[in-house]
Amino acid sequence: MTKIKAANHHWWPICVSKHWREENGLINRIQPNGRLSKGPPKKSGLIKDGHNIKLKQGEDSSSPFDTSFEDEFDIADSNFPNVIKWLENLVYTSKFNDHLEDRFIPQTCTKEDLDMLTECVVSLAVRSPQNREGYVSLIESIGGEISSNKAIEIKLNMIRKQREIVKVIKNSEVKFAVLYSNSKEFIYGDGFFTNIVGNVEAPNFPYMVVPITPSISVVMVKPSSYRPEIKLSTLVLRDSEIETCNHTIQIYSKKEVFYKSHKPNIYEDFRCEKHL
Repeated sequence: MTKIKAANHHWWPICVSKHWREENGLINRIQPNGRLSKGPPKKSGLIKDGHNIKLKQGEDSSSPFDTSFEDEFDIADSNFPNVIKWLENLVYTSKFNDHLEDRFIPQTCTKEDLDMLTECVVSLAVRSPQNREGYVSLIESIGGEISSNKAIEIKLNMIRKQREIVKVIKNSEVKFAVLYSNSKEFIYGDGFFTNIVGNVEAPNFPYMVVPITPSISVVMVKPSSYRPEIKLSTLVLRDSEIETCNHTIQIYSKKEVFYKSHKPNIYEDFRCEKHL
């Protein structure tokens, strides 16, 4: 029997979070009460044994049924660096005087490009604290009680979700928009705008808006009507539009948001400490 070793698992992978480092190598973190702290990527966005399932408690305890699903995210984490480089090199221009629909620039891409982008952005939703809390609300909504082993119940529900949801979305007619900052930075948090949450199965009409770096966010959506020949577009946002994105991160975050060099305005939505 292979013993599952204790480990810190990142719901915000280091290959992504490192882009929020300041020159001193640290990431700024804000809590709902306004408290500010700093830490390196390896200590940001992590949870102890987040993807380990041990049915017996205690460091030295084990059972034949112990398992880990950390490798569910290996494809995403190994490909994230190349995906980010690809996003950084797409064609985009600032067209702030045009109507919104005229500011989108269609991009040429392959199915393999979009499949890997799907793999990466879905992984951020599946392993997020927001998703974990969704399983709690699911159990409570059907009259169940959350036991002292809440973490185990959550993780048992998370097994295979990455593979299941990615498979559904890859077979859907989803569209992507890559959003670029002009000068203002995107923030990150322990939740974001998406319907990939723990209290539903893989959605037939998935959507999300998720930051990838301080200067890039990605929109994924399956619209009810669309032009089939355009799968991916780019768009440069005004500062006011980025502020809206950052406000949305705070609405769906509960315990922490992160920023690089531009300290965000803190909204009441974040101060209430709930994934709204």
